Amino acid sequence: MFTKTELESMLLGAQWVSQYGDAPLSEGAKEALNKIFDVLPASIKNENNAFTLRVGPPAPEKMAKENLSTIRDAIAKQNKIELVYKSQDRKETQRVIWPFTIGYFTDERILVAWCEKDNDYRHFKTDRIISLKVLDEHYLLSKDSLFRGWQRMQLQKLALKRK
Repeated sequence: MFTKTELESMLLGAQWVSQYGDAPLSEGAKEALNKIFDVLPASIKNENNAFTLRVGPPAPEKMAKENLSTIRDAIAKQNKIELVYKSQDRKETQRVIWPFTIGYFTDERILVAWCEKDNDYRHFKTDRIISLKVLDEHYLLSKDSLFRGWQRMQLQKLALKRK
């Protein structure tokens, strides 16, 4: 049996995903919450309204309707993606990327990938992706090693900022 703190953590996490995940993840979190509540003992269910942990306001409608399943599937299978992206200065660029993680935030989502064009890690705001095509081609490194390399780079940047 989960402790009260463990249960609160899971419920809060699932509530957050139900509000800030893309549409399929949001729906999955809601279904998971229903399943969790279905199997809780009555003594805990009766305390359910006693949980005081809540997630903030819902995500904007545009984010709530976004569907990143194709990208998540490409990451899981380590497939390259060809995308057309609108940069901050509104220029459209075409790139082939090696996607390996998506950051979900309350106000935006960021796809992190290795970019073949720049030969470097890049961050792509998902709402600026104009189109994408998952390629049959797999990327050379594992998504875990890409993540660790990106993480090292982020830590180095942070260390330089602190100096």
